[in-house]
Amino acid sequence: MLIDSEEAEKIKYAVCNQKCIFYPYLGKNDHPATIESVIVEKAKTIAFDRGRLDCLAKSDDVEVADLDFDEQEELDAFSSFKYVEALPYEMDDWINNYILKTFLYTDVPVEVLNVPVYELEDGKRIVFY
Repeated sequence: MLIDSEEAEKIKYAVCNQKCIFYPYLGKNDHPATIESVIVEKAKTIAFDRGRLDCLAKSDDVEVADLDFDEQEELDAFSSFKYVEALPYEMDDWINNYILKTFLYTDVPVEVLNVPVYELEDGKRIVFY
């Protein structure tokens, strides 16, 4: 979670201090989320042409880089996995159903479209949505 507003600060406080009002869950069904060992890290915005991201990203925000064999070899970017799934993104106020977005997680180099990329202190690169 990007801490960039008063509301985000409140959520950070609630999660870090186990003061959540609602029981957190993940996914399309009620899968309880046990949140332990919360870490708040500093991140800096970086210039990012293409490369690997270390997080899920909305498919609207990234696309798999079209690399020829030499570019793949130079970047050591031979794919070992690609996970794509429609996941809950928000709730429809009127009918109280999930609004799904397609997400991607892969070790293939991607190009990021119109969203900032952040680098954590350990070198991992992430985006927020």
